[in-house]
Amino acid sequence: LKTDPTDPSYTGAIIARKTELATYNFNPTVAVRIAPGITIGAGVQVQTADGIFRFATLTPSPFPITGGNAPQVDALTGLTTKVEANGWGFGGTAGVMIEASPTTLIGVGYRSQIDQELDGHISTEGAGLSQKTEATMHLPDIVTVSVRQVVSPVMRVNGTFEWTNWSRFKDLTVYAAEDGANALQPGGIAAGGEIASLPLDWRDGYYLAGGIEYDIYPNLTGRFGLAYEWSPVDSPEKRTPGFPDNNRVWLSGGFSWDFTKSTTIDFGYTHIFVEDGAFERESLGTGVVVSGEVETQVDIVSLGIKTKW
Repeated sequence: LKTDPTDPSYTGAIIARKTELATYNFNPTVAVRIAPGITIGAGVQVQTADGIFRFATLTPSPFPITGGNAPQVDALTGLTTKVEANGWGFGGTAGVMIEASPTTLIGVGYRSQIDQELDGHISTEGAGLSQKTEATMHLPDIVTVSVRQVVSPVMRVNGTFEWTNWSRFKDLTVYAAEDGANALQPGGIAAGGEIASLPLDWRDGYYLAGGIEYDIYPNLTGRFGLAYEWSPVDSPEKRTPGFPDNNRVWLSGGFSWDFTKSTTIDFGYTHIFVEDGAFERESLGTGVVVSGEVETQVDIVSLGIKTKW
């Protein structure tokens, strides 16, 4: 995920300038049919995350600007301060699939919560200082319930409900991992001290989806789906331009093509209609509150190749 404003000195830069977050999740699993019509599975999650959060230091930096290519200090938004972090987290997955009848399939899945232990540093571009940091990001556990119903030899109807425990994501607090100073604590801060805390207080998230599959030809299946997602961000005080989340509608379509007897090509396209949302956030270290509106839409294109032995 990344947000990158065209004008880095827009008024909202003091709460979010450029934000980047990437997570990579490795999830080996094993499944066993324990009885006719009942299959259980379990797996291990290994997740690594990398993130950079940039925001403007409102007042001109108290530290000397160094270097021949030192950035210009904007009278409104100042220098760019960034918090960079990366870390690892571990968890598990489990599920059961029940063939309730020859035409009905029910699945229940669980993905455990993960606590990401993040190490990084906070620095101000052109100010010549950097301090090591540490933080813990409490990611949610997820429960998914899905049903597939065969309605004819060539058509299936699918439905999914998902609950995500985002209410455990109360805040993101960054601590000093060493003695030093930074733009938010120019007077210095000892190791273990709190540099800044970003309040979140998100609620639980919910997702409801339905769709159909239709066999156009014996080797070609088309799909169409519609979903609604209730965002964990339910007020302007919890929303930020960095990750401007809100309730949304998913509209999806795609197909599977059996290229050979053992190889299938999957294609999918989704457009997400995100509700417009207001934000009203206090900038870190200044007490200044910035408010505004966010308009968002998303397009996702996916391509997969599946081979069986």
